[in-house]
Amino acid sequence: MKKMSAILFAFLFLGTAYAGNVESVLARTNCDDQAKPALSCPPGYSMMCIFAGGDHWGCGKELSGVIVVAPSLEETQGGSAVSDEAEISISKEGSGEKQAQRSEEVELQELEETGNNNSDIENANEEEIKLEDINISIDADELRDAVAEGTDQVFGFDPQTKELLFGPADFETPEVLRQYMKALSLQDQNIVDIAVSDEAVKVSYKERAKLFWVFPLEITASVTIYNDGRINVKFPWWHVFASTNRRVIAEAVQEAFKLTEGGGQKVKNIQEQVSYAQRNLETLVNIFRNYRVVPGGGAQNTQ
Repeated sequence: MKKMSAILFAFLFLGTAYAGNVESVLARTNCDDQAKPALSCPPGYSMMCIFAGGDHWGCGKELSGVIVVAPSLEETQGGSAVSDEAEISISKEGSGEKQAQRSEEVELQELEETGNNNSDIENANEEEIKLEDINISIDADELRDAVAEGTDQVFGFDPQTKELLFGPADFETPEVLRQYMKALSLQDQNIVDIAVSDEAVKVSYKERAKLFWVFPLEITASVTIYNDGRINVKFPWWHVFASTNRRVIAEAVQEAFKLTEGGGQKVKNIQEQVSYAQRNLETLVNIFRNYRVVPGGGAQNTQ
């Protein structure tokens, strides 16, 4: 009996040792050659060797014989990831706002430049309108009658000395030009009418002639100087039956203005046009005065 008990005791001892060795062998894993990370796992999970995706240490748990891997660190910190994404979104939105602001600034600048260009165009158009607005015509006989009756006044003319009281710097506006034309009509009694428009200046003047080369009389001649350079010298149709100075006047005008067909002077503003018109009027009147025909021949400077 004692012997039997000893045998059983020995068997149990050896069986226990064998079971311990087997458990010890089973406890070994494929991750034993890897350093076990000192990380804490989420509640309900523990550090174990996970074979999915290659043997590695990770947080997991056994559930019905299946190893369930714990959620990754990024998944457990989803709030942080969303926050980063929100920051990126905000950054992009901020960048978009800046781009929109820059676009608005560029558009505003373009509008301002367009406004300036439109303003320049409007100013140019106003200037062109002012150039076209000059349309002055003086009937010398009517003016003289109105002055004699006291219904009209003329500035810039001294009736005692018959001098014109204008300087070159005075001709800046159409009104000054109008007063000059009226004063010129009072100064020279041979002027019939004078006119200035945006296209030309014209002077009509009493010239002396001889009908049938015998009978002295006065004839009205006119010269028109166009801004494009054309010159028109006009006498009554019947001048062919009289001796006149038409040819010499035409030559003198051509020489004085040195203009040919298609020439002319381009004016840039109202002051230039007024000054240009005044000079042309003065030149034409002087030519008419210098070539006024005296009956019997010759020329006379008559005012």
